[in-house]
Amino acid sequence: MARDALPVDISKDGLHSISPTADSFETTGPFTVTLRNHGRAVHVHCNLDDDLARVARLPETNHFVETDSEVSFPVDVQAGERPVSGRLKIVTGYGAEEHYVPVTITEPKPVGPPSERTSDEATPASETGNPGTSLRDALPVDESLPVLVLAGLALVLALGAAATLASLEVFLGLAVVVVGVAVALWILFV
Repeated sequence: MARDALPVDISKDGLHSISPTADSFETTGPFTVTLRNHGRAVHVHCNLDDDLARVARLPETNHFVETDSEVSFPVDVQAGERPVSGRLKIVTGYGAEEHYVPVTITEPKPVGPPSERTSDEATPASETGNPGTSLRDALPVDESLPVLVLAGLALVLALGAAATLASLEVFLGLAVVVVGVAVALWILFV
């Protein structure tokens, strides 16, 4: 899935000027910020305010943009309650210029007409009277699938070794693997 993009022009209207291509930015998930430098090489510092930082992460905050070039960086967004609004702060020239871009992260829009959606997508749990969530909603599969696969593989290998070798050391190793997988799953879902 392609990320939404937020282009920001640097030094287009003067040395260290900051000109986002939009007054505000709205997205449903992870997005990319592209710093397009129209002048001399410049240091750009970016960060997220507290509200936005609760659900979004920058891989790094300081960027060096060469003369007449561009630098792009991802903004990762975690699953959680929506909408979330906040501001992306952009600073150039070690504080010479500062600009804030309002950012709103909203719920993804359902795809297709209501008749083509599954019953979980078509009717929210609050409308059905069922306070629980579906299994698909409970498991953050997109982010945790590798962890779940590795945990399952570790359990299968440990059980296979314990069944084949049947020694005290192997059973102790199996216990360690089971406890480790349980702790990893607890951290993943709590």
